[in-house]
Amino acid sequence: MGHALANRFDTACGFAGRLAHARYAIPVLLAAGLAIRLLAVAKRGIESQIPSEMYDIALVFGRRGEIADAFVPGGGPTAHVSPLPPVIAGLVYRITGNGGLLSEACLTLLSLAIIFTGFLLLYRAFTASGMGRTWGMAALTLLLLVPPLWFHEAVSFRTWEGGLATLFFAAGLFILANGEKQGILSRASLIGIAAVIALAFLSSPIVGLALIACSTAFYLRRWSLPKAAGVAVLLSCAAMAAVTPWALRNQAVLGSPVLLRSNFGLVLASAYHDGAYEARTSAERMVEFPAYLEKINPYSSKAITQEMLRQGGEVAYNQRLKEQALDWIRNNPGKSMALALRYAGDFLFTPPYTWAFFRKTDTLAMYVQAYISAAMTAAGLLGLLICLMRKERLAIYGLIYIGLATALYAMSQPTPRYHYIIHPLLVFFALRGAELWWRRWKEKMPPNGAA
Repeated sequence: MGHALANRFDTACGFAGRLAHARYAIPVLLAAGLAIRLLAVAKRGIESQIPSEMYDIALVFGRRGEIADAFVPGGGPTAHVSPLPPVIAGLVYRITGNGGLLSEACLTLLSLAIIFTGFLLLYRAFTASGMGRTWGMAALTLLLLVPPLWFHEAVSFRTWEGGLATLFFAAGLFILANGEKQGILSRASLIGIAAVIALAFLSSPIVGLALIACSTAFYLRRWSLPKAAGVAVLLSCAAMAAVTPWALRNQAVLGSPVLLRSNFGLVLASAYHDGAYEARTSAERMVEFPAYLEKINPYSSKAITQEMLRQGGEVAYNQRLKEQALDWIRNNPGKSMALALRYAGDFLFTPPYTWAFFRKTDTLAMYVQAYISAAMTAAGLLGLLICLMRKERLAIYGLIYIGLATALYAMSQPTPRYHYIIHPLLVFFALRGAELWWRRWKEKMPPNGAA
């Protein structure tokens, strides 16, 4: 029975392997993935966007070249978001007419190009580290043809940072994978990963922080602790060099040297309060988070914006919200820990209620997407565990990145858009783990015909 199953699977793998090695395989997959997403967006309306702070800031940058007006027109300079995503989107708006069908179509194609490039870099990183081409192509096929998060890939990430986060971590992992293969990072590779880290800190600081930790881990396995710490300091200096102009700009226009983003207080306060803890069922959580966010988010109403301005602007307002949330956490350690664990689970497994936060109704498609995403996460974490047990080269980097992202996003109420930054990596670990398990199972099988 076992041999028959193994033979059938090997036959299927052989056929899939021939397809995977075909010259046209990757272009065909990319074209199919692009078509699936464009058809889904066309059904919705390519020109339609999601009202958000990032979208409004990008439009303003397209018109005036300023990172401003996060909450209301004429609201002035802001550090509510990281600078790189709205600058890129704003330049596209400026070139294509600042809104409308052409602008949104170009941004959709740019977003998908960024994301697909990230997929290909992950494929190159894993195959360079020993993953079979057939299994790597299977991971690519899943990402391209079974996209539970297509809406974010094709719409949200026109302006938000999820696509760039995927690209930057994939680029860093690709450099580290080649370093693992050669035994050392060349000077060019070190410069390359420093550049990636610098860009990541201007778009998704979690990725930049994770890449510093991963690079340090690379050198810890080869050098003494002081030398590895020196590399960490060097890469941190690259990050500081990138954010210093942004901090100086914020000091000049906001009166405070905000290094990354000014909205931490808003994020923390919207996640840690009595209402969040008391919302026990999915139906309650689905309603509670957006309802509470509307009470404190200046983007929700002009009245809250006026209150923010009365308190001294977004920096002062977020400082007050941060102090309020930290007081609640200090006074409610048990509740805070319970919420943090819940948010960690929400980040990893994106339960259906997190998909419905800003929708008027939930749908069957939403549940299907949520459960597909959760299944991919479960398979990915199992695959990562298998890779760690087999001491795979990339496993420690996956553990650092996924662990760090989960811990930091547990300070907020995660949504599927947040989860996306680990989604492609989890799919590759799922397939790599399956490949290692299959090989191990075959090795343990007794010879055909043995008693």
